[in-house]
Amino acid sequence: MSPRPLAGPEIQRILALVPWIVAHPGTNKAEIAQRFGIRVGQLDEDLALVLMIGVPPYSPGDYLDVEEDD
Repeated sequence: MSPRPLAGPEIQRILALVPWIVAHPGTNKAEIAQRFGIRVGQLDEDLALVLMIGVPPYSPGDYLDVEEDD
């Protein structure tokens, strides 16, 4: 049996990003991007991907909820 592949760097980053943001409310995007060594545009793309994470049967209440403040 071959070893399971590791999650890609993007998934690893997103899995670290979500709990970090929850633990640091009010942090602006520039600070978050700097903390994770990415650009703000990449942060926006990562957060858009988070909106697609959920559990079956994938009804509206089964997805992660992300709110963005200006």
